[in-house]
Amino acid sequence: MSFKQPAIKKAIPKFVLLMRTTIRAYGEIARFQAENEKRIDIENRNKPGECDYVQKRWFGMRLDFLGIILTFIVALIAVTTQFSISPAQTGVILSFVLSVNQCHLTANVENNMNTVERIVYYANQEEQESPHQLDDGVLPASWPSEGQVELKDVVLKYRPELPPVLKGLSISIKPREKVGIVGRTGAGKSSIMTALFRIVELISGSIAIDGVDISTVGLTKLRSGLSIIPQEAYLVSGTLGSNLDPFELYDDAQLWDALKRSHLVEQSKESQSENVHDEKTPEARFTLDSHIDEDGSNLSAGERSLVSLAQALVNDTKVLILDEATDRLRTIISYDRICVLDGGRVVEFDTPSTLYSTPNSIFREMCDHSSISLEDILSESKKKETE
Repeated sequence: MSFKQPAIKKAIPKFVLLMRTTIRAYGEIARFQAENEKRIDIENRNKPGECDYVQKRWFGMRLDFLGIILTFIVALIAVTTQFSISPAQTGVILSFVLSVNQCHLTANVENNMNTVERIVYYANQEEQESPHQLDDGVLPASWPSEGQVELKDVVLKYRPELPPVLKGLSISIKPREKVGIVGRTGAGKSSIMTALFRIVELISGSIAIDGVDISTVGLTKLRSGLSIIPQEAYLVSGTLGSNLDPFELYDDAQLWDALKRSHLVEQSKESQSENVHDEKTPEARFTLDSHIDEDGSNLSAGERSLVSLAQALVNDTKVLILDEATDRLRTIISYDRICVLDGGRVVEFDTPSTLYSTPNSIFREMCDHSSISLEDILSESKKKETE
């Protein structure tokens, strides 16, 4: 019986403690620490690795006893006068007998080869991500330059055995157009983002950006041409500048421009040009040298979102995706068009006022539930036109 393989699988980390700040805030450190230690003790008593160690020792002890017995018998025969064995023959026989107790090394090698087996499995049998670099010489360096996105008959599954989450979805988004995608939980909103970034490959259909099928573009080129503001900001320990531009591709003036446009700072051009690395001033709470803790724990939730917005503005891409930016319908009624998803399909796609005026539409039902009237939609549209 192989105990090594279950131990390897069990050693794969599946969960990460992310709520330590919340635990400390509520003063529950002692309770969680005691519970964690209790579960670690249970794990150590029942883990497959311990069974693997026990069965190795069981097998090794019996081989050692067998080797001792055989060595004693051979030595006894060699020293008696009943058999005429030369000293050289005696030495050869004893050397072979002494190696009997080393047979368990073969079993150990076989057990340890499970590690190689897993590496080969993940290298050859698991589905691999598409190449990050392809021959993109035909694409201009500024691609995408317009931001036109077209999804045609897109079908997407997260695993082969699961039903599709996007079922023949078709959407056409014009350059510089703001489109809000709404729908109930599980309608497929986040799956569109997954398809755009090719985190999961399509079963069928195609997605084109500026007329280029993204399946023919390397992942590095594709993902660098898109920007996303996630639900939770991904920040690392360092400075604000290193979070905005980790690869140092932009100058300080561009970083400051992104901070201003995201309203993280309200600073005049004159004061920013004097010294962009000054410490905090009355005009700016943040500078490029402001320290950021891991996960942005020293920032408020709103500030973390603004940093994510600044990251997107630094990249200055033509396609910007906001993943679940809000659960309030009122914030998107001023958009150019609204796409309503249901069950992985587009059921409604038009301007907010047109969808609201359509009898028995899903969007109208959502607006009624959020106490949004046609006057509210028209008012927001007028505000947008005057801006």
